[in-house]
Amino acid sequence: MSISGCFQTENNQRTRPFGLCGTKRHIQNEGGRMADQEDNLSLYGIAEELQFLDDMLDSTGGEITEEWEQKQEQLLEMLTKKVDGCVGYVQKMNDLIDLARDKQEKLQQFITSKKNRIENFKHYIRLCMTKTGREEFTGVLCKIDTISGRESLKIEPGAEDLLPMEFIETKAFAKKKELTAAIKAGQTFKGIAVVRGDASIRFGMNKESRKRKAKTNANEQSESNEPTTEQPASNCQP
Repeated sequence: MSISGCFQTENNQRTRPFGLCGTKRHIQNEGGRMADQEDNLSLYGIAEELQFLDDMLDSTGGEITEEWEQKQEQLLEMLTKKVDGCVGYVQKMNDLIDLARDKQEKLQQFITSKKNRIENFKHYIRLCMTKTGREEFTGVLCKIDTISGRESLKIEPGAEDLLPMEFIETKAFAKKKELTAAIKAGQTFKGIAVVRGDASIRFGMNKESRKRKAKTNANEQSESNEPTTEQPASNCQP
């Protein structure tokens, strides 16, 4: 067998022993028992092994052997475990994100509160300056003075509609919905095309798990709404 893990078959076809995808796993004997390190095979490694089985099936003209079926069954069982692990990993990361977001919101509230206190303190000092008719207060090492406010243009709602055109800036905006429909109907426009974004991955429970969860929630709700058989003390007869 070569360094790459490949060997020549009787038909001079290039192949390789099952399970040599980065983790140096292998079939231990003709019975197809997998090594103890099977759990170390990554999701990509499992996908690569499944692809190898498909290629093997094509090379044999679609003939399904007992060994091939056993290998596929083992891989699909590993894939099932990996899928649950991947979803659990993403859910754990989302929980950490939610926790960090909660902390972030509290920190932001803290920052906003302190900024507001600083602004209120500035107003207080400005009021004191106005009372004394001063533009600055001087200490032993520091001083407090005023800074002129920046000029800005304030436009009341609806005032722009009354301005002459020389003071109005206009810009063309493409009607994206109409353009998309036109392009799909066969029209072409230079520099414009309908493109599809990258596919995304969605993590969640499978159909059976959702059914079990819904049934559990329904049972818990039914138990919580079940009326009690005990009568209030005020209705008890002596």
